[in-house]
Amino acid sequence: MADTTQSEQLEKRAPEAPESDPIADRSMSGALLISSLLLVVTLVWSLYDEVVGQRPWKSYQKNFVDSYSSYLETAKKRQKNLEQEVKNSPEYQELDQAFKDMAANAKDFTDPIDAQVKKIDTKISEVTPPFQDVRSWIVAKTYQLEITESESSKKSIRDAIDRKKQEKIEFKMTGDDGKEEAKSLPFPELETLYNDLRDEKARRLAERVQITQPVEAARKKREEYLQDHLFGLTEEQVAKLEEKAGSFKFEIKQINVGGIVIDRCESCHLGVREPINITKKDMDGEAAFVSHPNRDLLKTHDPDRFGCSTCHGGNGRGTTSVEKAHGRYEHWLWPLYYKENYQAGCNQCHNRDRVLQGADALNRGKNLFQVRGCAGCHRYEAFDREADALSNARQTIKTLDLERDERKREIAQTGAAADCGSPIRKPSGRARRCRPFAWTTTRSKPSPRSSGSRRSM
Repeated sequence: MADTTQSEQLEKRAPEAPESDPIADRSMSGALLISSLLLVVTLVWSLYDEVVGQRPWKSYQKNFVDSYSSYLETAKKRQKNLEQEVKNSPEYQELDQAFKDMAANAKDFTDPIDAQVKKIDTKISEVTPPFQDVRSWIVAKTYQLEITESESSKKSIRDAIDRKKQEKIEFKMTGDDGKEEAKSLPFPELETLYNDLRDEKARRLAERVQITQPVEAARKKREEYLQDHLFGLTEEQVAKLEEKAGSFKFEIKQINVGGIVIDRCESCHLGVREPINITKKDMDGEAAFVSHPNRDLLKTHDPDRFGCSTCHGGNGRGTTSVEKAHGRYEHWLWPLYYKENYQAGCNQCHNRDRVLQGADALNRGKNLFQVRGCAGCHRYEAFDREADALSNARQTIKTLDLERDERKREIAQTGAAADCGSPIRKPSGRARRCRPFAWTTTRSKPSPRSSGSRRSM
C-alpha cells in the first residue's frame, strides 16, 4: 500500500497543451516573401515605366544626337572639300583679292579713326559719373518742384537748382596727349562737354562706316559667290552645328501658340528645322529625324506661329507612344494625315483658293470636283462663279472708296498747307492767322447707279 502511494507521488504528468491557433501558430514567412518580391517587382516596374516607358522620346533624342553627330562629321569633311574647290576657282580668287585690297586701303583710314574713338570713349567714361550725379540731383529737385504746391517752397527749390548749376564740379579727364588733367566746370559747361564728346564719337563712327562700305560690299559679294556656288553649308556652319549637337539638352521640345496649340512633335522629330539637309539614309534609317520636305513652306508657315498638328493633324501633346502622338487611336478625332493625304491639312485655311502653290494633289482634287460637275449639287465655297464675282466686285468697291477718301484728305491737307504758307490780309492790314487743320473724313453719298448696282448684287 505504501509502494502504491509512493509511485503515485513520483508519477510525472504532462501539462495540458492549448489548442493550436491557425494564425499565431502558422508560419507567415512564405506569404511575406511573396509579398516582398511582388513589392520589389512593382517598384522596379514603376521606376522603369516612369523613367523609360512613359518617356520614349529620351531614347529618340539619344539616337538622334549619335546619328546626327556622326553625319555632321562626315558632312564637315565633304563640305570642306567642296568649299575649297569653289575658293580655288579664278572668279572667287579675283573677288577675294579685290576684298583684300579694299580692306588694306581702308585700314590706313580706319586705324586713326579707331584711335580717336578710343580716346573719346576714355573721356566720356571719365565725364559721365560726375555729370550723371549732378543731373540726377537736378531731375529729383525738378520733380519735387512739380509736386510742390507752396509758392515759397517752389521758389526755394528753384534757387537751389540754380545754385547747383553754378557750382563748380571737380573731375579729372585724360587729354589727347594721354596725360590726366584736373577740370572744374559748372553743370551747363559740363553738359555741353558731355554732349560734344558724344557727338564727336558719332561723327567719327559715321565716317568710319562710310569708309568701310566698299569693303563690306566686296566681302558680301565674295560670300554670296561662295553661297551660290557651294551646295549646302560651309565648313564653318557645319562646325557650329556640331557644337550645337554636342551641347544638346535632353528635354521635351514644346511649341506653345497662345495656349491653344501645344505641340511636342519636335521632341522626336528633331531634324525638321535643321539647316542642313537630312535624309533617312543619313540617320541610319530612322524616318523621324529627316528634314522637312519643303523648307520654303516653313518660311511662310513658321511652326512657332502655327504649330505642327494644325496642318498635319495628330495629338501634339502625346509623347508616351507613337500611336498616341500620331492620334491614331479611338479617343482622338484628328489623327495624323497619311503621306498620300497630307495636303488635306492645307484646305483648312486655303479652302477658298482654287489653285494652291505646292499642293498638287489638292489642286487635282478641286479640279476633279469642278470638272465632274460635283459643284452642281454640292455647293462649296470658291466653286460658285457668281459668288466669286460678287465678292470681287464688293472688294473693288471698298478699295475705290478708300482711295477716294484718301484723295479727299490729300486735297484738304494741301489746301490747308497753302493757306498757312501765304496768309491772307484782312482789310485792316493784319495777317489772318492760320487755323490748325482739322482732320475730317467725309463720305459722299453713293450715286443712284452705284447704289442700285449694290442692291442688285
